Amino acid sequence: MTEITGSKAYVKTLESKGIKHIFGITGAALIPICDELLDSDIRYVPGIHEQ
Repeated sequence: MTEITGSKAYVKTLESKGIKHIFGITGAALIPICDELLDSDIRYVPGIHEQ
């Protein structure tokens, strides 16, 4: 049985909905998602800072 991570499930869900861009503030909690996005057509647009 192949296991799927939460990050992979999240990215696959975004892909299935036709999402092409996501925006956010990069931090340690998002690293697994950013890693999954490397193998995806979804573009991650990071914010410059939180202010």
